[in-house]
Amino acid sequence: MKAQKVKVKKEKVEDRVQMLEHKVERHSKQISKLFNKTETTDIKLDKIVLTLNQIRFTFYGAVGYYAISELGLVTALKFV
Repeated sequence: MKAQKVKVKKEKVEDRVQMLEHKVERHSKQISKLFNKTETTDIKLDKIVLTLNQIRFTFYGAVGYYAISELGLVTALKFV
């Protein structure tokens, strides 16, 4: 009788251990997926930052050209 109880408890413990191992494996996969998503998000954010820098410097160039053309420096440079 006592041996049967020990056997039943042992089986329950083994089942619980298997269940926990399965959960740990699943969580490990989920964590690796999240790290991959983080890396791709970082790459995308870097591309966005580069695009914003291009827009900013294009704007600076346009403002600079407008200022030079309003001051008449473009026509002065054409004569030279």
